Amino acid sequence: MVSIGTIVRLTDLSNIIRKHSRSSGLGFGAEKGVISYLSPVAQAILNHRSGEEVEFDLEGSHKRWRIDSIELIKRL
Repeated sequence: MVSIGTIVRLTDLSNIIRKHSRSSGLGFGAEKGVISYLSPVAQAILNHRSGEEVEFDLEGSHKRWRIDSIELIKRL
């Protein structure tokens, strides 16, 4: 299940694969694939499972993405 501390691979309608890490509330770095759990994308995928599709609005356009995989961030 998608939660804080997971790495999520997503496919959008254009079949562009994106990989995002869920961060703490203040962390953000879209260019590095890290998003805040407060962002619209993170809120849309939170508590969903691999294989599920989610829909949300982002910057004035409707998005539909599929969750392809979820893994825990490995900490040393």
